[in-house]
Amino acid sequence: MEKFMMFFAGIVLVFIIVIAIFSFVSKDEPKPYVVEKWAYIPMVYVNNNLYCQRGNVVYSIPDGWEYYGSILKQVSQTDSMIKEELYSNTIEVGSRVFLNKKDLHKIYVEITLNEKIIYLEYKND
Repeated sequence: MEKFMMFFAGIVLVFIIVIAIFSFVSKDEPKPYVVEKWAYIPMVYVNNNLYCQRGNVVYSIPDGWEYYGSILKQVSQTDSMIKEELYSNTIEVGSRVFLNKKDLHKIYVEITLNEKIIYLEYKND
């Protein structure tokens, strides 16, 4: 009878350990759903056109380009671009935009970089 009690106590102990292990494993909180967001290319919405930056930089405005207006709002670069006049997803509010009415496929945006004024070229192709 004593061997039976030892065997029974061993079985109960193993059962308790297994239950404890499963209870700890199942109590893990669910992992939050992770959404990866990608940054969009730098864009500006001007004169009912969406212009994208292609990396070209100039140090003075070419002849024919005139001041059009200043960026009114900067929106998130990880969300779709909002098509509202003078909105950008990267350019700071107040940055000046230059447009040529005879060449509407590109614009220039004035920014200050390292205390120097440069002009970023944006295209709508």
